[in-house]
Amino acid sequence: MCAGQACEHNPFSGRSSGGLCSGRNGWGPALEFPPGPDTFYDRTSSLAVGLGGTVYAVMTGYRTFHTPTHQQFTDPYASLCALDGTTETQLWEYAVAYGGRLSSPVVGLDGTVYVGSGTRVYALDGATGQKRCEFTAGGVVESSPSIAADGTVYVGSSDGKVYALRGNGIGVLCVGWPGVQPATFKPGEAIHCRYRVWIHRGMADQAALEGACRTFCSVARTNLVALGSVSAQASVTAHAQQLRAEAKPDRVSIYVGDQLFTEYLSLPDAKYPYFYPVNGPRTGRSVTVRNTEPYPHHSSLFFGCDRVNGGDYWQEGLDRGRIVSKQVRLVRAAGDQVVLEQDCGWERPGAASPFTDHRRITISAPSPDRRHIDFDITLTVQTDVRIEKNNHSLFSARVAPELSVTGGGSLVNSRGQKGEKETFGQPASWADYRGPRAGEVEGIAILFHPTNRWSPPKWFTRDYGFFSPTPMYWLEGDVLQLPKGETIHLRYRVMVHADAPEPAVLEKLFTEWSRE
Repeated sequence: MCAGQACEHNPFSGRSSGGLCSGRNGWGPALEFPPGPDTFYDRTSSLAVGLGGTVYAVMTGYRTFHTPTHQQFTDPYASLCALDGTTETQLWEYAVAYGGRLSSPVVGLDGTVYVGSGTRVYALDGATGQKRCEFTAGGVVESSPSIAADGTVYVGSSDGKVYALRGNGIGVLCVGWPGVQPATFKPGEAIHCRYRVWIHRGMADQAALEGACRTFCSVARTNLVALGSVSAQASVTAHAQQLRAEAKPDRVSIYVGDQLFTEYLSLPDAKYPYFYPVNGPRTGRSVTVRNTEPYPHHSSLFFGCDRVNGGDYWQEGLDRGRIVSKQVRLVRAAGDQVVLEQDCGWERPGAASPFTDHRRITISAPSPDRRHIDFDITLTVQTDVRIEKNNHSLFSARVAPELSVTGGGSLVNSRGQKGEKETFGQPASWADYRGPRAGEVEGIAILFHPTNRWSPPKWFTRDYGFFSPTPMYWLEGDVLQLPKGETIHLRYRVMVHADAPEPAVLEKLFTEWSRE
């Protein structure tokens, strides 16, 4: 250890107020990574030093950012930072997926820096910080990469596998992808690819574009079969990820590998049970928010209803009505699915209960970039019920600001309509929000099963990030009467994605799910 001035932050503890200590003649003042008041770092990985003396470290903490409407939010944040070991100045910083645990970077002989974060392995140019390539593992990458003499990069993952990545920093080839053997692509084997460029004048007609795409894909699939290739669907469908659940008195936490996906909360002071966070597959940041302006009563991903026999089972005020968890049972706690069941009572002081409900929630991760929440609910009418017209009803979601239209994201429905102006009040089988975040594009879609009452439903949508397939705002006669003993069964699927599925892909996935 070099002698010299004592540092107010311990660089080896992994905790500071936002800086990394350095110095040639001792540990000197802290440097901000990156500079500015909007980022706070609280943990630092072990350091790696390149041949030129550049120091690399992964820093994790929290970032404060503002939407165009001047709302303020705080999110977990992680980045790989490069420091000039001679001048003690920051050279570059690259945002990586937030995984909660730190993997230290390693440097190859050609100067490429390799680091794991979340479920990703990154290869960056050590001099510029430019990303050369990346790889998605089947679980969280918690170990630091190791480089063999031949340049192969080995890295372990929480899915129980060791991956071998081969490349020179220009491209990475995974020779150990689970379920795919090296013999799949033999030396000299031809890989057939087809593309079509459609040149048009002015704005393309959506129906014409989708028709041209279907025609082209139909021909392409026929040719793929003739060539003896795998189907297009198989080429994009990865192996299902392994999940596990941990039950506590007020929540069930669901993990994909060792990475938290979501928690189903039944808090004693909450209006209703709800999901939060609902983390994106790549960034590990929630695609939903709760208690956020405007309308802080929106709690992430939830089910409720206003104006039920004069009660409010949707927004603030527990005395106006609430949905209370009576029992939660873990039907399946681990495997390629997690399944839980819950019984709830709709309660209001001094009033008869309008409903009881039974919920069956199935959570899966069909690929590294997709997560599914299947929410099936059966409402049983306990006394004659009168629901008056309102926009606060049934299954709903409030998305993170960067996914919202006002925050730079996008909203589209199954009819190709976009934004609040086109989608509000329109019947659709599904709707999808997505937006850029931390160098990725993540999103959330809600699918409404065609066997549900009111299918296809009209949607209540807002550009600030709220959407709900809610029939109660468009009731015939502005009221819904339900007799005692009647039951209503509703099925929803929530799809959280990081592979930017096109509307045609979402429509295909909806069709497949609707047949289940």
